[in-house]
Amino acid sequence: MCHAIQAAEAVKLSADALVLTPENTIILEGPGSSGKSLQHYLLKYYVSPEAAANFPMQTVVDRSKSEVFPILKDAPALKLPEEKNIIAVGNSRFLSPEDRKRLTDSPGSILLKRQENVVIVAGDPLDAASTFLNRVAGLRFYAPDEIWTSRPGSNQMVVNALDVFRPRLFATTWLAPFIERNREWSQMNPGAGRLAIIFVK
Repeated sequence: MCHAIQAAEAVKLSADALVLTPENTIILEGPGSSGKSLQHYLLKYYVSPEAAANFPMQTVVDRSKSEVFPILKDAPALKLPEEKNIIAVGNSRFLSPEDRKRLTDSPGSILLKRQENVVIVAGDPLDAASTFLNRVAGLRFYAPDEIWTSRPGSNQMVVNALDVFRPRLFATTWLAPFIERNREWSQMNPGAGRLAIIFVK
């Protein structure tokens, strides 16, 4: 077993830190966006593999039915639950016109930003989700298979000040052969194709 980096524990609590837990956090999907990869991995590593198994990424299920980290679809008529923290994915009500323009003007870019009890995760869907899992959730997928996955050291995520805008640096990063077994890892590591790490059956 690879030695896990205790990234979540290393974050210091500031006076206005936002603490995300499975019970106090919902995932809000903006129109045309998807929070299923975030939900799946947060369930798997902050709750249990069994909880994640009920909401697999490749299956159509009602993700709002999860008792923890439920996904709600943003709409004008939606009233958000009170006293809940929010991970707002994609083009949600929390994305400002200025940030929406920045993302539109820079295709493939990502934005991670905290606003009070909301963490915005927007831009390129897989890259934004992967960056959130890395920087906020303490989850890092160094290579395929569980042995190469760094896990969080606690059952909560601590978010202090956060404002990250990152443009895409390469038109494409797929330089290594694709192998079906590595599909999930490749999805959560958009730059993974630049690494010539190949696992075969």
